[in-house]
Amino acid sequence: MGNEKCKHAAWRWLRPLLWAFLGIWAVIVIVLQLVLNSAVLTRIVEKAADEYVDGSVSFSGIKASMFRSFPNLNVTIDNFSITYPHDRFAAFDSLETSGNHLLKVGRGTLADTLAHFDKLSVSVNYLAAATGRIRIRKASLEHPRIFAHQYDSTQCNWNMFGGGSVKDGGDTTASTLPPISIGKVNLDGRPFVVYTNPSDTIFGCIFLKSLTARGHFDAKRGKIENVSVTLDSLFAAGRLPADTVAFGLERLNIKERVGHFDVSMASRLFLGLKSSGRMSLPVEISGDIFPELDKKKISVERMTARIATIGLNVDGEADFSGRNIHIKA
Repeated sequence: MGNEKCKHAAWRWLRPLLWAFLGIWAVIVIVLQLVLNSAVLTRIVEKAADEYVDGSVSFSGIKASMFRSFPNLNVTIDNFSITYPHDRFAAFDSLETSGNHLLKVGRGTLADTLAHFDKLSVSVNYLAAATGRIRIRKASLEHPRIFAHQYDSTQCNWNMFGGGSVKDGGDTTASTLPPISIGKVNLDGRPFVVYTNPSDTIFGCIFLKSLTARGHFDAKRGKIENVSVTLDSLFAAGRLPADTVAFGLERLNIKERVGHFDVSMASRLFLGLKSSGRMSLPVEISGDIFPELDKKKISVERMTARIATIGLNVDGEADFSGRNIHIKA
């Protein structure tokens, strides 16, 4: 009986404290929602871009919501672009090689584009941001277009985020990025990615219907954990040193387990080679992949595959540590 009275008395004191805490929290959230208007957010993004990006960031609109992904802050940016002066890599304009048309994708007369998103939406932990850390719970990119050009071993157009890179037209250096971690990334609206590397004779582009990646990426440690990837309707085309390749895939799932990755695919695979022609086959694959990145090796275990009417069981290892690739199966 005495214990019941004590519990009742404790709850009688705790209940108003709890309501007071919730009330204060609600006021803070509402005030932040009112304070973080488009003008304030624009200044914040422009200041961050000037400090951390060795290029230009532009967008047509920005808004924030404290309620859409509570308790995180959801920020949505329309028509987001990252560009840089064309003169930065103008010395490579005269490159003449097969696949040169992809080298010109994303390039303009005055400015070149690294990336453009019709809509960029990020859900950020604002309490962590207040301590100088950026924790992105979810990022969504609508109709992303990314143009990645690696001109030689020292020059690439994506090397423009922090790290002390020198800004154009002055001695100012881009500051090192703060600690960043990312949870989930969605690419929707038929993403389009171009990658060129003329020094290694690699030119390619990728079309997707959508891609969802979950996990935990820690930029400070350069580590990715608890990864899962779902890919829908991929088509890639390009030129490699040995051949011209076209590749199509309907669906692919990859999920990280302890020490390995589960891989599953059940779709119609399209492959086109200039030297061998085209083929389209139903393919089913499932198995475990064990990457040993420090040894530059990849092991495959319990891999089963069915290509058209042919069934395969595979266990093996690929060694990339030498000049040539060694495969044991």
